[in-house]
Amino acid sequence: MLQGLRRTIGRYTAPRAKETDLSALHEDKPEDMTPDDADRCVGGEYKEAARRIERDVAERMEQSVRFTVLDPLRDRLERHTVLQEQICVRDNLATECKALRALVQRLPTLRLEDDDKRVQTYSRLDKVIGELKEVEKKLLPLLEDAIQSDSTSSTENLFNAMVR
Repeated sequence: MLQGLRRTIGRYTAPRAKETDLSALHEDKPEDMTPDDADRCVGGEYKEAARRIERDVAERMEQSVRFTVLDPLRDRLERHTVLQEQICVRDNLATECKALRALVQRLPTLRLEDDDKRVQTYSRLDKVIGELKEVEKKLLPLLEDAIQSDSTSSTENLFNAMVR
């Protein structure tokens, strides 16, 4: 029975390829050839095509990582840096405004000779309050956009990643 199976299996096996004599291929290449020249003689075109395909695949993978991960992350970090700088400016102005208001509250107790100082303090306070309002007017929409876009983009990216 085993012999019958072997015969049956033997009928369906693929014919073997002719064995090539590799020594004949190596005889054609002189000893003073560089490795690149030797590669071209023995399957060099195939190896070059394989390297090119590997490079192309690596470039595509790098681009996909850059477009899907690195660029959005870089944009988010740049936006974070800008917002952080503007928040620091706003905090400095708010601190200066508090200090000037505390000084203004003490001004009535000062003598009349310090009228110039009072006028300068009031004008400085008005100027700081104006700058603070300007900064807050610019900062609040940026903060709202950042919060909205971060939550929306994260949700969209998660959904898109799940769909693919």
